[in-house]
Amino acid sequence: MRPDGRTRVWPVLLAALWWSAASAATPAWKDLTPAQQAVIAPALKLQGVGFDQLPEARRAVLLTGADRWLAMSEQQRAVATRQLQEWQAMSPAEKRLALEKREQFRRLSPDEQQLLLKKHREFMMLPDAAKSQLRNQFDQTRNPAVGAAGMPDSAMPPALSMPPLPVLPPLSTTPSAGALTLPTH
Repeated sequence: MRPDGRTRVWPVLLAALWWSAASAATPAWKDLTPAQQAVIAPALKLQGVGFDQLPEARRAVLLTGADRWLAMSEQQRAVATRQLQEWQAMSPAEKRLALEKREQFRRLSPDEQQLLLKKHREFMMLPDAAKSQLRNQFDQTRNPAVGAAGMPDSAMPPALSMPPLPVLPPLSTTPSAGALTLPTH
């Protein structure tokens, strides 16, 4: 109460509005579309709990994920499924290394990120023999006995050779300035 006997109603009203908006941010299970329910149901089965019993934040994450999945093309879903399977097959040490590489990439400037993505696309378009030759040259410059990830090349899982990258359109087949080239012997 203020000294003159009046109360401050605005802060209380704003808090009540915020609370009601926050509690109504995600719909109940019955209000989800059948497609959203089909995507979310396997996660709920693993957790052994109903959607409406989950905390608000967890429901929002599941709903956002379901909407993202439903918006993907079949090709994008296949890539996401493959990447998830690769992630699940990794050891904790491999996961830590992959997360560190992702964080290093995120710390790059946007220009550096674009250049790295461009070089990666160019590398991926090379024949397997050329990729192998470049990997060997790179490994020899880092450590003749150990690969880039700190483990023998034979132990390096394919998912660690580069950080996960988004699906990008193919590059043109014409060589560009600064394109990745192999030395000729």
